Amino acid sequence: MKLFQLVDTPKHQKDFDINQHGRWYTWSQEIRPFLRSWNQYVKTIEKPKLKSLNEAKPYVYTYSQNLSKIKEPQLCKELASIATALNNLPVDDRILFFTGLLQDLDGVGLHFLFASLREALVQIRKDPLSGLYSPLDPRGSKDFPLHCDLYVPKILFNVYEDVPTDSSGASIFMSTQALKKILSNIRYLSIKNQNAILHSLSKESRRDRYDRFYDLLHGRHVWKDQLEEEMQKHQQRIKLDAGQGYMLHDRLWLHGREKVIGKIPRNRLHRLVFNNKSVN
Repeated sequence: MKLFQLVDTPKHQKDFDINQHGRWYTWSQEIRPFLRSWNQYVKTIEKPKLKSLNEAKPYVYTYSQNLSKIKEPQLCKELASIATALNNLPVDDRILFFTGLLQDLDGVGLHFLFASLREALVQIRKDPLSGLYSPLDPRGSKDFPLHCDLYVPKILFNVYEDVPTDSSGASIFMSTQALKKILSNIRYLSIKNQNAILHSLSKESRRDRYDRFYDLLHGRHVWKDQLEEEMQKHQQRIKLDAGQGYMLHDRLWLHGREKVIGKIPRNRLHRLVFNNKSVN
């Protein structure tokens, strides 16, 4: 099954420089009938549960849908095909941007879809940590500087549901290749700590490493101000709307968010993090 198809860059987003590092997609025509049927069906079944994954501390919870609760054989068959396509999807050093993802299903339908795909991918890969769909931590409305999530899975798929229509809350990106070039020029940042930052990106681990990585970049260190200033010079921004999103390799791209005007709702975005064949 073909998941996505190429589309033109939305007109109001053509001038953002980050477009040089990615292409724009939407759901394929092949998958849209399933999405419409799915959106109606899931409103009749039990909601996804939060599961504890103690092995992945400190991020120990994920939504997951018991696939046996889906009693429609055709929907089960198509969901399995979508999970297989996602497992086979190439994800490299370019960002996949998306638009129109909430045309055929709403936020509830997307919630059920991500929870079900999480479970289906885990079954394919036979690893409970190969897929996460964790609740959103709003973290307040202030800016959220560049970081890598460093979950155990490496592919990040964010879809926005409830975002402000003003220009606030833009997404920001910088490649980890750019970070590597910056680090050697930061005063007071020792070789040891440079290596610790880079090691966080390359090390294989069965535990989340976000806190240590974020602290090295933005904690109370003597190099913090210069490092953040240099990162801000190299970051690229784009304001994404409801129904838009992106997919990227979390070890190849830092990402973050500019300050949001007003409060951040818990359904601001849906975040599926997974491993597939391209990151084996």
